[in-house]
Amino acid sequence: MKNLTYQNYLDDPAVRAELEAEVRRARNEAIDRYLITPVVTVVRTTFNSLHIGPKAAPALSTSTSAS
Repeated sequence: MKNLTYQNYLDDPAVRAELEAEVRRARNEAIDRYLITPVVTVVRTTFNSLHIGPKAAPALSTSTSAS
């Protein structure tokens, strides 16, 4: 990006769009890094420690006994 001044920002719509896209990307990365990732980690750790999740189907017995 070229040397940015307030006047360039106001005068050139391409500069404005580029800067706003960069700010949007930075904001999304920050939200992901500092909010979403820690919450997902805590929830995943909690569910793993409580052994909550899909249960495996019981194994079928292959032996048949006629008693």
